[in-house]
Amino acid sequence: MSPNLRALVLAVVLATSGCAGASLDSLDTKLRDLSKQNTPATQAQLAALAAEAQADAKASPDPKNRVAFYRVAAVAAWQAGPAGETLVLPITDEGAAACDALPAKDASAPRDCSLIRLAAPLATQDALTRKLMVIQGQAGSSGKLPSDQLEPVQQLFDGLETQFDKVSGLRGGVFALDLP
Repeated sequence: MSPNLRALVLAVVLATSGCAGASLDSLDTKLRDLSKQNTPATQAQLAALAAEAQADAKASPDPKNRVAFYRVAAVAAWQAGPAGETLVLPITDEGAAACDALPAKDASAPRDCSLIRLAAPLATQDALTRKLMVIQGQAGSSGKLPSDQLEPVQQLFDGLETQFDKVSGLRGGVFALDLP
């Protein structure tokens, strides 16, 4: 390979890796800023951010950056509430696969992989809680639910218990990753 061609390849690699880092920083900043708010408008923006970060993850040639993009996507989709419900599972599945592809698996990017794996059960818990709030609103001033709501409430409770078990199971793995 000629010296000029090597220099060109090196310049392209450096420029590409620099762009990915700048884009990741930008997405991280947007995520932090939007997560401080909780309005329908910011939830829609978080869902759009999740889709953008997911696309960047798929396009990233660097495995650790790919995982970092998936972390941003997973957290943004979770924090987007109803606007991100359909995004959470595909993103966390892809992100978990990206973590599994790292040389030391989750230990290669402990913070990112932990957040990716936690996003799905936490998002599911939030969705179940929203459903429970609707049922609670039906109780009215008496505070009692109609008897036809017993089964849906039991199903919601079972779902919440399942998500708690998932998070508890993940918590044990996080301790082994030496995370603060």
